[in-house]
Amino acid sequence: MGMTSILGLLFLCFFVVNIYAHQQDQQQQQSCSSPILGWGNTFYRSMITPDGRNRTYQYYLPAGGRGMIPLPVVFVFHGKDSSARRAQRSFGWDPVADANQFIVVYPDGYENTWNAGSCCGDAMTANVDDVLYVSLIIDRLADALCINQNKVFATGMSNGGAMTHRLACDLSSRIRAAAPVAGTLMKTPCTPGRAIPIYEIHGTNDLHVPFFGGQSCAGPVVWTSVPSTIDSWASTIGCSCSYTTNTTQHCATVSSQLDTTCSSFGTCRNNTRLHLCVVQNGGHTWPGMAQPNLPPQPGSCDGTVGQFPATQNIWTFFNNLENVDETTSATATIATTATTTAAAITTGTATMSSSSSSSTASSTSSSSSSSSSIVTSSTATTTNSTTSTFTNKSSSLAKSRASSIICFIATAILFFIL
Repeated sequence: MGMTSILGLLFLCFFVVNIYAHQQDQQQQQSCSSPILGWGNTFYRSMITPDGRNRTYQYYLPAGGRGMIPLPVVFVFHGKDSSARRAQRSFGWDPVADANQFIVVYPDGYENTWNAGSCCGDAMTANVDDVLYVSLIIDRLADALCINQNKVFATGMSNGGAMTHRLACDLSSRIRAAAPVAGTLMKTPCTPGRAIPIYEIHGTNDLHVPFFGGQSCAGPVVWTSVPSTIDSWASTIGCSCSYTTNTTQHCATVSSQLDTTCSSFGTCRNNTRLHLCVVQNGGHTWPGMAQPNLPPQPGSCDGTVGQFPATQNIWTFFNNLENVDETTSATATIATTATTTAAAITTGTATMSSSSSSSTASSTSSSSSSSSSIVTSSTATTTNSTTSTFTNKSSSLAKSRASSIICFIATAILFFIL
């Protein structure tokens, strides 16, 4: 074999590898074939999950949406005995979504609770599969909207914060990063398929989920402490610093904002990040939100609302992951199979609500006019098999580089043999 033939093989190998990587990127980005309508509105949906339960959720499409560009998604989980609607009113995510162009999803817990492991309420007692529920919502969003499945994030408060931790443990193939607020890690064992970025926010005077652990002021739940939670994550994702080691070695990078001190716990595996923001004298609240429409309940032990703008800082953390190379040695994969009877019906009902006007129409699509609509669809479901692969921004590039090296080595071997 002559030099020209060998060089030709090398060129062909590089060409095929890069074409493949490009196709993978195109699939990841999910270029959208049809425009999305209803920007600046909230849609209400429901579904029958494989366990036969009727579950509801809502999502907000940012105002000024650009139609066919895949958008990030942020899941926001309410606390125990709360709801998706209250979370939407209380945590201030919609204006941040408008300013930064991402979709916000507000799911409802089973009987207003989430199965976060050893917490909480009816969802835990009934062993509800909330991890599968969230995965099914992502599937539905991917079918109905234009989302970037490489940029699906999770946050939540209290029981919702603990649920956020659980998703980081059990759904790391689909959740890129997690930011729990006033909720600790209640899932053991926690075995994520990849090192996942964590951004924890907690008040020092939280009596519902005590900073140093123990029983809640409002019930029998015994919560994991914040230090133990951070130490667990530091070990799980391979960080060079932990809460415990930082107390003596001062290995964390510390910054301050208003009433809050944030610590970054060193270098973690695959360039992942672990942050803890401690709100001084903060209670069991969402920092930065005065919640004027939600007066404290009699006998409440919620405490002081911190000044730290939690929502904006969480989004900044999520968004800044774009600048971090989180390549992994292998792509994490979760395969979930959900089986229902032929009679199981998956029903979605969406209501677009606008601050200025509201009207209804029975249709699966709407015109580009300013009127609102109700969308109803029914799909018979027998077996839903979902295989989800998390691939971050740089994984295709990393694969391309590795394959190119293999091409080069193989060609060199051929050269010396022939």
